[in-house]
Amino acid sequence: MMKDKGYEAKFAAVVTTSSALLGPIMPPSVLMILYAIAVGGTSIAGLFLATIIPAFMVCGAQLIVT
Repeated sequence: MMKDKGYEAKFAAVVTTSSALLGPIMPPSVLMILYAIAVGGTSIAGLFLATIIPAFMVCGAQLIVT
């Protein structure tokens, strides 16, 4: 779809692969919920709160670079 909008193939590939890093840390994340359930004593809300700032920092960095 990005190529149809006029973006180069290299740029589209880099944006897609770098944004895949946000999936595991951006709340609500399925991996976070599974981890909290598997460990047992971990708060899901605590994990969400712990990942909000790093997730937005990564988003901001990607926006600046792009």
